[in-house]
Amino acid sequence: MAPTVADLTTALDATLTAVERTGARPHSLLVRQHDRLLADVRWAPWGGDEPCLAYSCSKTFTSAAVGLAVADGAFGYQDTLAELWPEATDGAGPRARRIRIRDALAMATGHSQQQADEVATAMAWNRRPTGVETARAFLAAEPVSAPGTAFAYNNLATWMLSRVVARTTGRDVADLLGPVLDRIGIGPVPWTRDLDGIPLGYSGMHLSPDQLARFAQLLADDGVHAGRRLLPADWIAGHRVSHIDSDGVTGPDWGMGYGWQVWRSRHGYRIDGAMGQLALILPEADAVVVTTNNIDGAQPVMDAIWTHLWPALEARATGVNDDVEPDRRTLEVPVIGGDPAPARTVRATTIDGDRVTITPARSGWTLDWRRSDGRRAAVRVGCGEWLHTHLRLPEGELEIAASGGWSGAELTIDLAVVTTPHTLRLCWSPEGLSEQWDTEPLNPGGLFGQARPDR
Repeated sequence: MAPTVADLTTALDATLTAVERTGARPHSLLVRQHDRLLADVRWAPWGGDEPCLAYSCSKTFTSAAVGLAVADGAFGYQDTLAELWPEATDGAGPRARRIRIRDALAMATGHSQQQADEVATAMAWNRRPTGVETARAFLAAEPVSAPGTAFAYNNLATWMLSRVVARTTGRDVADLLGPVLDRIGIGPVPWTRDLDGIPLGYSGMHLSPDQLARFAQLLADDGVHAGRRLLPADWIAGHRVSHIDSDGVTGPDWGMGYGWQVWRSRHGYRIDGAMGQLALILPEADAVVVTTNNIDGAQPVMDAIWTHLWPALEARATGVNDDVEPDRRTLEVPVIGGDPAPARTVRATTIDGDRVTITPARSGWTLDWRRSDGRRAAVRVGCGEWLHTHLRLPEGELEIAASGGWSGAELTIDLAVVTTPHTLRLCWSPEGLSEQWDTEPLNPGGLFGQARPDR
């Protein structure tokens, strides 16, 4: 008997329950099969299509831009980084000079994980590397293994690829990808840039779940959209196979091998960003699953998908094309419990020396944040609900949803930074103010360091 819509609904229900039980604080789950949307689940306050920091999902987009540059003849996969950036070779040893484009794509530069981490920490401490100085430090770290033989996750390898694309084509990776993203309905997206104005490559893209799903669908369709090839066939064939063994230290789905800026998985392969930003490309089921979360280590999320959703998708892989409306749901990240605001104003100082004033308002509170540099931001805080505030700052844009409540002598406020996966909790008591992220952002600078750049 062919699987039915009810079977998929049951599988989806079980997946949602299992994901929530992981403590992931899920934000979205989109399911596509046979190039049709089957499910679109969002958790408020991440319920809309606000572009959100996708962390290392950015790497796969950079990889695709490399494929476009190779197809245009700018360089080849066998060319070395040293050949393509000769000014950066001062101090480079013989192994570093042999690192090829394909090695950087596969996280197989030969560096140990300790080397990769140390160079990244030393040269990109603010996650905004710059120019030839960083490139020289990268190549001056002589790999402990021959390039192409050992895996180590290496953000600066991807940054090098982004810079090589700009150097050789005269267009950065965002510009090179622009026509492709336009064609599939994504359009320009915000992308954090290094101090020279070039996209970081390894992180910094801000994407809505729908945008991430559209790009994953293009990969699932072999780089062809509406009958037109948008991504080179050679890159498509190369990016999705394992080029190097990975260690699987963080879970079994990290031990299946690494492609060209994608991870192989127990089923198919995936675009993968920190805190559980995932796009699963599942050729065996002709399906794409996108899920965004806030979890430190996404293996439990994938376990839930493989256990509950995958069997239903696999069963529907052939001969099923239900003409039904997508299953659309809006759930909610729990709001802060507690009592409504008493008629009192709270004043406190943050760990960075900013002054915070919390004043009762009709539907909750107004949080007035006076920064130590004199700038101010006002955020609405709901009582028993999320209230949204959109801030335009010199650093970029912040979309914040906030809820709070009193419990005895303590006021707790959650600031969900919807332009990132993260939430900052403020707790005020007579002893003072405490601040705690649910998961620590990888970008420094506290709350305002999480601003999304302009497009």
